[in-house]
Amino acid sequence: MKVKFETINSTHRIGLNISPNEGDIAIVSIDNVGSPGMLNRLVLKEYGYTELDLPNKEELSPGFSQIFTENRKAILFVVTVNGLDTNKNLEENLFQTLLEFRGWFKDKKLWIPLMGTGVGGLSLEDSYSITVDVINRFQQQFPTETNILISVPNSNEGRELHLKVIEQSSTDKIINEDAETFIKSLDAKFYLVGAYWSGNDQTDRFIKEGIWEKGHEDESYSEIINSIRANDVLIIKSTYYSNGTSYLKVKAVGVVSENKRDGTTIEVEWKITGLWEDFENLGFFRNTVQEAPPQYTTIILSRLDKNRWNDLRPPIPPKKDTIAGLISDSDKGIDYLEITKDVNAFAKVVSAKSFEPPLAIALFGKWGSGKSFFMRKLKEQIVRLSTNKSGIYCEGIAHIHFNAWSYMDSNLWASIVTKIFEELNEYISENKKEEIEKKEIEKQLTNQLSITKEEIGILEHKKSSVEEQITKLEQKRKTIHDELETKIEKVKTDTVWKVVEKVNSEFKAKEKILEVLNENESSLKTQDDLKRIIPEKYWSNPEKTYLLAKSRITFLKEFFRKDKIQTNLICLAVILLVIICIPLILELLSFQISKTNFLIPQAVLSMLITGGAIWRRAEIVYKQLQPIVSSLWKIKEAHEKQINEAVSKFEQGEKALKLEIEKGKSEVLLISEQIQKAESIKTDLEFRINNALTTETLYSFIDRRSKSDDYKKHLGIISTIRRDFEILNSLFTDHNQEVEKIKNADKFKRNFKKPLERIILYIDDLDRCPEENVVQVLEAVNLLMAFPLFVVIVGVDSRWVKNALIKKHALQFTGKLNGDDSSGSDLEIIEPSNYLEKIFQVPFHLKDAKDISVKEMIKKLAQSKAQIAETDKGRYVENGHVEEKINAPRKEEAISNLNPNNANNTILVDKPEALILTDDEIALMQDMSEVIGNNPRAIKRFINIFRIIKAHEEFTYTLDTNNQELTAIMFLLALSLGDYKKLMPSFEEYIQEENNSSKQLTLYLQSIHGVTDLDNLKHNLNVTLSDKQSFRVLQNIPIAILKKQNSFIRRFTFKQL
Repeated sequence: MKVKFETINSTHRIGLNISPNEGDIAIVSIDNVGSPGMLNRLVLKEYGYTELDLPNKEELSPGFSQIFTENRKAILFVVTVNGLDTNKNLEENLFQTLLEFRGWFKDKKLWIPLMGTGVGGLSLEDSYSITVDVINRFQQQFPTETNILISVPNSNEGRELHLKVIEQSSTDKIINEDAETFIKSLDAKFYLVGAYWSGNDQTDRFIKEGIWEKGHEDESYSEIINSIRANDVLIIKSTYYSNGTSYLKVKAVGVVSENKRDGTTIEVEWKITGLWEDFENLGFFRNTVQEAPPQYTTIILSRLDKNRWNDLRPPIPPKKDTIAGLISDSDKGIDYLEITKDVNAFAKVVSAKSFEPPLAIALFGKWGSGKSFFMRKLKEQIVRLSTNKSGIYCEGIAHIHFNAWSYMDSNLWASIVTKIFEELNEYISENKKEEIEKKEIEKQLTNQLSITKEEIGILEHKKSSVEEQITKLEQKRKTIHDELETKIEKVKTDTVWKVVEKVNSEFKAKEKILEVLNENESSLKTQDDLKRIIPEKYWSNPEKTYLLAKSRITFLKEFFRKDKIQTNLICLAVILLVIICIPLILELLSFQISKTNFLIPQAVLSMLITGGAIWRRAEIVYKQLQPIVSSLWKIKEAHEKQINEAVSKFEQGEKALKLEIEKGKSEVLLISEQIQKAESIKTDLEFRINNALTTETLYSFIDRRSKSDDYKKHLGIISTIRRDFEILNSLFTDHNQEVEKIKNADKFKRNFKKPLERIILYIDDLDRCPEENVVQVLEAVNLLMAFPLFVVIVGVDSRWVKNALIKKHALQFTGKLNGDDSSGSDLEIIEPSNYLEKIFQVPFHLKDAKDISVKEMIKKLAQSKAQIAETDKGRYVENGHVEEKINAPRKEEAISNLNPNNANNTILVDKPEALILTDDEIALMQDMSEVIGNNPRAIKRFINIFRIIKAHEEFTYTLDTNNQELTAIMFLLALSLGDYKKLMPSFEEYIQEENNSSKQLTLYLQSIHGVTDLDNLKHNLNVTLSDKQSFRVLQNIPIAILKKQNSFIRRFTFKQL
């Protein structure tokens, strides 16, 4: 049944693995604590976010949240997993999300994946249905112009869902019913094959050469290529992506003509060429060769020209003729003997709820009269009635078939009871014996429950253990959850800056700076000296202290220190005075060196002298500051190293903590699942203990007894059987009471799908067993009748049962013991029927079929046909070769004169019509119906033997050419197999006498041999034949013809044994 999906009432596109980047806004699922998942990580990465941007538990408390920063696309988060119902979470929280952020959606593309399908446990179909329903409800209440992009996972389940949706919603991809019917009519598989390799498209070459081959030199794809059969269909395809959508392009379609199974090349008749059809979202068929599922084949074919479909059909096979097949002697088939009314009457009674067992039915009939057939039809009718929901008939009926003859070499008591328990176990477990042996299924339920108080106590103890386990698991979950909350909060509050602040506080930079100040020889001898050039607020940060210490500002401050400013200014004034006096001194000396001009420009001289003075003072200041700056550098380096180590340690700890958080979340989910499972087990056990203990015990008892060796060991067999049946009877009664009491309980129906209301035991082929076994089965039936569990139906020949009882209890039934007439002279003789009356409540004799029914049966069975190919006509098969038919001379000798040693190796197969019974032959067989009698087995044997005779190469007779020969064969066959077969010895003696060779059949039927029984039979046969159409022919058949055919016919009888 196809699922009907709701249509999305908005502009939308549904595709496989649509990229989040195609949307302007993404909506993704998240759990209630903000754990990153695979889908979250994908969207975060695509939109330029990190896991640190995920909302926290508090932000997700409304059931939704969002992240949105400038120059990045928005992501909306919907809480689907919070320990509650995922369906409800998705439905409510998605709707609230759309409602809360509806102002963002106008003219935007909204990317929505199928949410809640991971840990949430939703199927893709459920998630899709909920999502579409929410979108439609939202659009109905708040119409918004937005484009919905629904991304379906590119998995097997996703592709199946996507296919269902596009089949329903896209008109150009709806499955064409004619295409689907056409594909089903083909006995062929469809394969998608590639044709692009070695840098070139090989399609044209394949079509021209009538082949397809793979482009791999290795063994890849060899197995699937070799599995392709003639008449399978190949579709040349290629795949590609466009705008984030995958496409399948179909180029040609052909039919396989031959596969040499070399794993590489296939011969193909390319029927449909010149194609260039694109199929959206089918680009996942990328393999070089792969089988195309029928649903995708239908989509592809529906797009092709319908007039070309028939080109894909295989050649029409040669016309076939029908030939007759043999009829098996089984209990299956059509009711030709009109037993339906009898069957229906018994079926209604034994399956009616108003009927209370036990009941034993004796089904009497001669060998081959249809007892097995009757029981099979009875079972089929009871099964049909048990499926009737009217409440009149029992629904839980176990059918057990016991073939007594199959167990005659073993203990019948053990065999029949073992069979009962095995079949009952198969019934309640719905497992056949071969399935049990293969899978070795051990039912845990039946091992947990038993019929004793001790085992009930085990159940109670287990229940308590489960409850204790649930309590511990819940406590463990709470502990882990609290630890998880602490760790998550720690990750969110602990930052690198706090780590750095902590290092700064522990580093004690101020103390180290003062220590350096005391140890170094410089002008900065006190804290006050250092404070004047580096404010104390920077001392806790060695890096800033070092930078300030070596800065120009610090140098100038030191140069113009208050306690040294007077000295420094006097030095500077002296220098300036010297500069002023130098020109006067040089002028006095100029006359001496008049030839040389030593006059230095005033500005240059002033700069040199000033610079020198300043350099000298700077050098002094530098020497004073250099020790402290050097020490501060070392402090800065140590501080930076400690900071880096602390940051690295923090990052490693943060990473480990996040891993612990992930592990903790997984552990919480796992424990939650364990709790749910334990709760389910607890509920189930409580229900079984309180409401279905007897039913459990019944099933457990049957299961254990079916596996018991008690019966096979034959230890106290009858007492063991009686004890077990007493237990079974008691449990059976209580089980039915439980079924009636809580018959409408869904849990009860789930646990016990097949109630056990009645047991019907069919015992067949008893009249093939030795006498002692027959009596044992009767005694077993008598034991079963002591318990209101069973309906027993026994099929047997009354003569066989009577003889078995007489042999077993000769003294009681005949008054003789070991042939001694005097041993029981004082005993009152008992009739076997009186004994049987004590066992069977209902005796039933199968009626003899009416002649008209026999005729109809002969007609129907004789018309059964098979088929052979027309191409076999007119040919011989000799030594494995087929040759044209050679005109061989006809042998005029009778069938009885055939000599197998003279036959050659040539088998004639040119006359399939020789294996078909003509209407005239069937009419003649029907005319012999009263001779063959009304035994179904004899009727089948009669038809089968005649078919073999007619298929013989020397059978050349027809009613048109030689009706005496054919009538003689029919009569001899019917006489030897039917009700008058006791005449065959005297008849064969009659026809073997040379003096009778010229006489006719009527003389045999009229002759008196002095044997009263034979004379009566001959008289009856004569009367039977007298009103037949064939009697006139029979009257005039010479004895010589009967003698000639009898030697061959008698080979098909049991007379030669």
